[in-house]
Amino acid sequence: GRRTRRMMVGTARRFWAAFIFFFVAYVVNDVSSGVAMWRMPKGAGWPPRDPFPVLPDLGYDAIPYFGSSSQLPTYVLVLFMLVTGARFLLLDSRRWAVAIQWMVIDGVLLFSRAVTIISTSLNNPDPRCNHCGSECPTTVWGAVWMTVSRFPFWSCGDLMFSGHTVHFLLMTLAWQSYSKSRLSHVVAWLFSFAGMALLLSCRYHYTIDVLIALVLTLLLWNLYHLSIPSPVDAHDRGTSVLGGVWRLLQCAVRWLEQPHLDVQDDGE
Repeated sequence: GRRTRRMMVGTARRFWAAFIFFFVAYVVNDVSSGVAMWRMPKGAGWPPRDPFPVLPDLGYDAIPYFGSSSQLPTYVLVLFMLVTGARFLLLDSRRWAVAIQWMVIDGVLLFSRAVTIISTSLNNPDPRCNHCGSECPTTVWGAVWMTVSRFPFWSCGDLMFSGHTVHFLLMTLAWQSYSKSRLSHVVAWLFSFAGMALLLSCRYHYTIDVLIALVLTLLLWNLYHLSIPSPVDAHDRGTSVLGGVWRLLQCAVRWLEQPHLDVQDDGE
């Protein structure tokens, strides 16, 4: 009836707000990746003719280099995302809530990554970045276009922190949170850790890039979900800056997660 229609409109409004937020974050991250590619240490010019050495890395010491299929981590991630999307966006009744949560959390992480990858430029461990030949962009705009127009996505210099790891973990956390099958939890975590190992083996990232992405994603996922059931006390007027940020986050999450709040019975 009328109540159901109003709930559907409220859910659609929240979905599109989350989608626009995610899309803008995705574009900003891509542009920032292009800038990071142009800013990376290049030794004796561009294309790199005398590149800086790869930094010492414990992950590289433990995991041998596997460069014969350098796009393998991206293909594995896309497969994981397709399976997870089919399970929770097509076959699950909570599809709208799952989609909103994923886009908001991913968007925050993408905006954060857009800042960190251009803040400090590290020596790139990927050999392709030192031997790109005619594919090397000649301007910063060429680098930006290269990152936003290619699939599989490939860029250099956007190291801290790992976007692949973020998405491996978001898929895994979706299985952990929304699937009742413990076997699916185990398989998802194994798949995610295998993907992270591939990132190191193909020299997409340093170990620290993967670890920071892992910690940030876990913290943000849990912070978001801790915010959902917490009521916001309208009379709590504390002056703490952190307290204000926390209340703002709670308000935003409750708006996204509780479309029934703006649905009133006709008699009320």
